[in-house]
Amino acid sequence: MNEKPTEKLIERAATLAMQDCRPITDLRGGAEYRKEIVKVLVKRTLLNSVKAVNRKKQK
Repeated sequence: MNEKPTEKLIERAATLAMQDCRPITDLRGGAEYRKEIVKVLVKRTLLNSVKAVNRKKQK
């Protein structure tokens, strides 16, 4: 995959991660909540990684 990491591509990756995970429901949280958290964390991590790479390129 040779695409630049756009906001749309990152959103797609986060959605795919959410769809692929199979969390459990327990006392600490429901499966649907955990799926949403996976999406949020993947998106946040990818955006932060892109920002870090861009900062490094500017040096």
